[in-house]
Amino acid sequence: MPATADAETDDERFAPETTLLSLSSLMPRTPERRDDGRQHGLLRIGYLLLDDRRELCLIRNLSAGGALVRTYSKVRIGSPAALEIKQGESVSGIVRWCEGAMIGVMFHHPVDILKLLADSSEWPRPRQPRVEVQSVGWLVGRSNEQAVQTLDISQGGLKVRSSGHIDCNSDVVVRLRGLPDLPAIVRWQDGAIHGLVFKNALELRTLVTWIRDFHRPLVERRSKEKAA
Repeated sequence: MPATADAETDDERFAPETTLLSLSSLMPRTPERRDDGRQHGLLRIGYLLLDDRRELCLIRNLSAGGALVRTYSKVRIGSPAALEIKQGESVSGIVRWCEGAMIGVMFHHPVDILKLLADSSEWPRPRQPRVEVQSVGWLVGRSNEQAVQTLDISQGGLKVRSSGHIDCNSDVVVRLRGLPDLPAIVRWQDGAIHGLVFKNALELRTLVTWIRDFHRPLVERRSKEKAA
């Protein structure tokens, strides 16, 4: 019987959530679901600077253009805010929306996500941050090969969307333009979304180089096409 979101164990359902990075110049959208009780031990911790207050916060999503932040006090829409991502370095912006404990901060100037990702010492261990990627890849199984849409990637795995059937716990090979073949195991399924774990973790340098040389040009080209 295939594993689905409804069949998750308690350990999987309440697994620690990790910060999602995006190269997009847009600020993150409002969350699709409210806080579901998962542990936040691997979310990036930052400081939110509001007027004369400096408060701890959890950074759920971080893009070049803004951040989705969990706060522990009331924040008004339209308030000037600065997010301290690294000690002593903050990014100024404005609060664009609030939903429960979550707020959306739009930065006045873009953040260099690749530089942030490359500094691996800034992130909790053992899991590395996930980076949002939207491109086409291929999954090669024992008897078939199918195209998939990539959603996010980390050193340890990949999330994809597939219109075809993929068995959980099956061995596959991931093929992405610009990367070597990546043997992986399909660990979970939620509808058309599948989570894959690489059998051998990607080197951080390889991941950053791939994003810079293959994925970022695609993001920039799509942004120009939308603006035209």
